[in-house]
Amino acid sequence: MSSSYIALIRQHFDVLLETGLVPDTNMWLSCLDIETGKYPEDDSRAPEIGKRAYRSIDAPKGSSIYWDQPMLVCAHALSQVTGDSKYADAADAYERDFLARCIAPNGIFLWGNHYYYSFEYQAAVGFRGDEAPSPECDIVPTGAFHEIRPIPPAWETLWLLDPHAVDKAVRAAVDGHVTDKETGEFQRHADNRRGCAFLEAGGILVEALAWLWTKCHDSSLLEMADRIVEYSWSHRNPETGLIENNPTQNRWDKTTSTTEQGM
Repeated sequence: MSSSYIALIRQHFDVLLETGLVPDTNMWLSCLDIETGKYPEDDSRAPEIGKRAYRSIDAPKGSSIYWDQPMLVCAHALSQVTGDSKYADAADAYERDFLARCIAPNGIFLWGNHYYYSFEYQAAVGFRGDEAPSPECDIVPTGAFHEIRPIPPAWETLWLLDPHAVDKAVRAAVDGHVTDKETGEFQRHADNRRGCAFLEAGGILVEALAWLWTKCHDSSLLEMADRIVEYSWSHRNPETGLIENNPTQNRWDKTTSTTEQGM
């Protein structure tokens, strides 16, 4: 990697760590104003600019560690390349604050497509659809809408800080996502109800189970991973061999090819 490219990455992190932290925490803000380097004073959208998503996945007035997973890995890599530990230290501090603030009582991490940390409420908030995110949302205490896709979490960085919390989080999430422990049928949310068995969601679960096995060599983890894989594989088209993205629901994404096949 060229030194000029490394300098640009370093410049990015230097600004982020100087002005882009959630007040009174080491967590990174979900977005920054490119002129001030701070969270925008006005984060509303102009009427002519439509929303990019129908719900608050962009973590308004908050921090979304799930979408920062690649950045956390990059921060550690930057410290290795430059010999300056401050970037890896900042990533660790971010994750420690997340672990201290955003874990449901059952151990599930409150991150992904329906949760984030709000500096407005100074707490983890949840949302189902397009309602305003709130710490009072009923999915916050249970982690029921845990949904992590399409980014595989950087489990290793979290494991180095708190292996017990990570082990518990993976197992609790799989327990909620897998709706039939015998067949391996799963769904995108962790509410233990039958739902959308997106390939992407299954891929993340399989990767997490296989990774955790490398740490504790619990054979039940690989057995469950195999069941999840077999469940999706069993729904392939008998003529073409193509795998259904969403075999449990009669929606548009049941019969349409999407990027989720990549997982």
